[in-house]
Amino acid sequence: MSDPRRKQRAFFAGIAFATLGAATAFSFAPPSLNADAPVQSTVIEQVGLEQPLIGASDHGVFYRQERIQRGDTLALVVQRLDGQDPAFLAFARKDKAARQLLQMNPGRSVAAEIDADGRVLRFWTLTEPLDKSVPGQKGAAGESALDERPLPSARRLLIARSSGAQQDPASAGRVNAKSTSEFIAREEEVRIDRTLEMRGFEIRSTLFSATDEAGIPDPVATQVAEILGGEVDFHRDLRRGDSVRVVWESLQIADGLEAPMAGRVLAVEMVHGKRKLQAFWFDRGNGRGGYYTPQGKSLKKSFLSSPLEYSRISSGFSEMRMHPIHHEWRAHRGIDYAAPTGTRVRAVADGVIESVGGKSGYGNVITVKHANNTVSLYAHLSAFGPGLRQGSRISQGDTLGYVGSTGWSTGPHLHFEFMIAGAHVDPLRAAIPATAMTLSGADQSSFRSQVLGHQRRIALLSTPRLARFE
Repeated sequence: MSDPRRKQRAFFAGIAFATLGAATAFSFAPPSLNADAPVQSTVIEQVGLEQPLIGASDHGVFYRQERIQRGDTLALVVQRLDGQDPAFLAFARKDKAARQLLQMNPGRSVAAEIDADGRVLRFWTLTEPLDKSVPGQKGAAGESALDERPLPSARRLLIARSSGAQQDPASAGRVNAKSTSEFIAREEEVRIDRTLEMRGFEIRSTLFSATDEAGIPDPVATQVAEILGGEVDFHRDLRRGDSVRVVWESLQIADGLEAPMAGRVLAVEMVHGKRKLQAFWFDRGNGRGGYYTPQGKSLKKSFLSSPLEYSRISSGFSEMRMHPIHHEWRAHRGIDYAAPTGTRVRAVADGVIESVGGKSGYGNVITVKHANNTVSLYAHLSAFGPGLRQGSRISQGDTLGYVGSTGWSTGPHLHFEFMIAGAHVDPLRAAIPATAMTLSGADQSSFRSQVLGHQRRIALLSTPRLARFE
């Protein structure tokens, strides 16, 4: 090789080395060069493409989905699915299970497999949406305690054409008695796809205004307040600058058009002043579990800090105050929580219903007897929880009733009282004993392995990141 060519290669090699060195120095510059710059980390995630709403198999069978609109009939829906099948419509009118299709609920999705001749081979739609017992969802059946709600489920109605069914071309457009036997209908559980979602936010005023700004669903915010309610009073103790990071399950019906639903919170971290609080969900089996500290200590206390998941105190405990209705000085031996009519009222601890019904100025009122000679009272309710009567045993977090304005009340609120050994005490100041269990043995080992994954996710939320699509 001639000298000029060797020098030329050496020259370009030097430029390449210098360029690489400059880029490396820029990428890994020590923090001292720019102390104010945030530390950046790179996260690479695979993004799966959703299944197309319209597709075709190799055998001329088309898969389609539609959302039911107001005023729809089954015939209109099948037509929009590009189906023309009088036999299917006749079966839906006559079969007991299939007749559910005639009750078209707007917003629900339906899906079908249609062949090239417009025949319906398979047709399915939800008969039960995601179970309302999902934590944090309004109207949950039974409204049991947060750590005792069952796993969510959903069911669908499936109508399928018998594999050997053939349609006589001469009978196209008309229905005979035999055509209704071409189908079978059954109800079955559907798969629920679970994914994880994570968000971090800073509190400037209230919890819900912060979660709204961060795009976090209300059921997740409600769970955060309930999980950490024994450690932080969300009515009085929030400070500007407190931060929260949360990981939760997002649930969606497989192969459906329904929007995802926020499920259970799996991990939450809150920096409250100088305190760092962490809670992690651990399933002890059969869908039952609870929230624990990183050390495996249960966060469930003997008593909740508030009978409402989230509200504000409109009137505190006082030995003397001006009564808003009678306009005279009277003792107010309880706490008033302002909340909209219908807000769920929960039991602050396990116990037995001592009384339930109407009582003078209290309006609709429930009293619950707890351990250690303690009693809680819930007044001005608009309605009682289902099936409650004297002697009923209830668990912490169960629904006792709903906020109202019955009795001597100037507006919707909950009047809450707490008594120890027959004497009224201020629930916010009383020294109420709290007990908590700690995981051990195999449970502790399994819990620690779960916690590590969630701690990594929370750590990701603590580090400023840049998103890049390639």
